[in-house]
Amino acid sequence: MAMTGTPPVRAGVVMPVYNHAAQVGAVLARLERLEIPVLIIDDASTDGLDLAVRPYLGRHPNWSLVRLEHNRGKAGALRRGFEEARLLGMTHVVTIDADGQLDPADIPSLLDVAIEDPQALVIGVRPERMSNCPGRCVAGRRYAGLAIYAQTGRRFRDTQCGLRVYPLGLLDEITCRARRYAFEAEIITRAVWNGTPVREVDVTCTYSPTDGRTSHFRPVVDSLRQGGMHLRLVGRHLLPWHGRRGSTPSQSESWYRRLMHWANPVSCWRDLRDSDVGALECGAALGLGVWIGTLPFYGLHTAMSLYVAWRLHLRPAAMVLGSQISTPPLGAALAVVSIFIGKVALAGRLQESLGPAGHAILAWLIGSIVLGGVLATSVFFITQAALPRLHRQSSSRTDRNPARESASRTSGTAEAVTSTSR
Repeated sequence: MAMTGTPPVRAGVVMPVYNHAAQVGAVLARLERLEIPVLIIDDASTDGLDLAVRPYLGRHPNWSLVRLEHNRGKAGALRRGFEEARLLGMTHVVTIDADGQLDPADIPSLLDVAIEDPQALVIGVRPERMSNCPGRCVAGRRYAGLAIYAQTGRRFRDTQCGLRVYPLGLLDEITCRARRYAFEAEIITRAVWNGTPVREVDVTCTYSPTDGRTSHFRPVVDSLRQGGMHLRLVGRHLLPWHGRRGSTPSQSESWYRRLMHWANPVSCWRDLRDSDVGALECGAALGLGVWIGTLPFYGLHTAMSLYVAWRLHLRPAAMVLGSQISTPPLGAALAVVSIFIGKVALAGRLQESLGPAGHAILAWLIGSIVLGGVLATSVFFITQAALPRLHRQSSSRTDRNPARESASRTSGTAEAVTSTSR
């Protein structure tokens, strides 16, 4: 289907399907109203999917079914769909899940943005609050957004929505190695690093636990895979020579104003008090600061905290505060525990080659990495658990002093604009 625009946008739908024969018919029926080519990628389903889609293929000559012999996961199915779309002369691919939670009626809105900005990756944004939405989905959405913010300096409202428009030219410019569900998060980060526009469009989403829909997301395995992918991207972004074409702050503000806002502990406190997003970022900064403070690099903790906060777009005040865990006597106790953990991990290996002193230093380093990770994770989740009470207290004060709160919001307008430009 050719879409008018400059340059022309020729778009089609790619829908990866795995064992959703019971739901795919309803999605295809709604896609029929759009008169757009559809590629159904059967990811080695075992529930008779071909019988469910056969009537639709017979009615639409520009619809096709591609069956994979072995299950490749969502990323593998999408990549195969992109290849098939190229062969059909498409320039853009619309992706949508087959479980029926996303509405094909939103596709024209995304295509309008793609026509307006053909180079952009267009991602759907589901409502922030949805009835029957599992808590793990809400948490995963928040944490994935935090990770991508650290990698790019850009805040996205939904990094996991499957309704998107991919410009196929983007896939020639970047390489995504993630498998399964992690692909959809990695491509956002790499698109921003590449300088590609990433646009967001509000879409509808329905969770109905009683309609027989089945999620193929494996909470433990897939969460670990996504976590590993995010750690890899964060580690790369920490390298001083890593370019950041897409995460450069707006030049409408002077470097001095941006620096003052970034380093201002008062703005950090306001974010922590008033915003779930700011609370996530401050909690992450505090946790990373604790991890840095546990490492055996005394005298460098503050400098390391400032560097990491700068690279990951986090608040330096919170990170430096967390690194103060190294202050005696707590720092000495952490060193003893770290050395013990490291010696247990080494189990006597390398002792002869390194000597007693070298072995103790290595044990200290290994143990501090492990202990610091545990402490950092604990601090992060404790911070998040404490936030509801802080929000309630802030809301209570606002209700008692509405005039004062209004004046505070007015005086903070310039700071909020600066924060948005970061």
